[in-house]
Amino acid sequence: MTSTDSQDVMWGHESVQAVWVWLELAKLRLAPGPVHVHLDLPGEGVRDLDVPQASRKQDDTPDAPLRLPLWVDEALRGSRQRLVEYNDGSTLTERYVLAVVNTGEVAREVWVEEPVRKAQRRRLERAWPKKPVIDHDRLRTKLDVKGGHAERTGYTLSYDF
Repeated sequence: MTSTDSQDVMWGHESVQAVWVWLELAKLRLAPGPVHVHLDLPGEGVRDLDVPQASRKQDDTPDAPLRLPLWVDEALRGSRQRLVEYNDGSTLTERYVLAVVNTGEVAREVWVEEPVRKAQRRRLERAWPKKPVIDHDRLRTKLDVKGGHAERTGYTLSYDF
């Protein structure tokens, strides 16, 4: 079982290869319950689906977007490597290397997200090829992945608890 204590070195150690298609709606609050989504995307066709209440993601902050997981994109595979570089109980430094492989023919815009730990102080170091954006409780990096290619990003995070 994964620890819920973000100071625990094992917090957030799990990784998944599935890459989800999400619908993100800015500054929108809906009544509780499932959401019916009708999408007509170029090259994807029409899709109708229902997103259950339990799958909806939205922070409590007033400007938080409503995020709806739609489906797994079978042409994309994710990879995540996490290495603890330093841990003395009050300071923790972790290095991340994240990658997405596109086995399809169509280029994809992929947002790679990594949750961040609660800490008194956080430092983002050695980010490449570009620095991720801090979005509430996660780091987000946009990757443009051409068909038949892979793209990678990485960074080091240090925490003072």
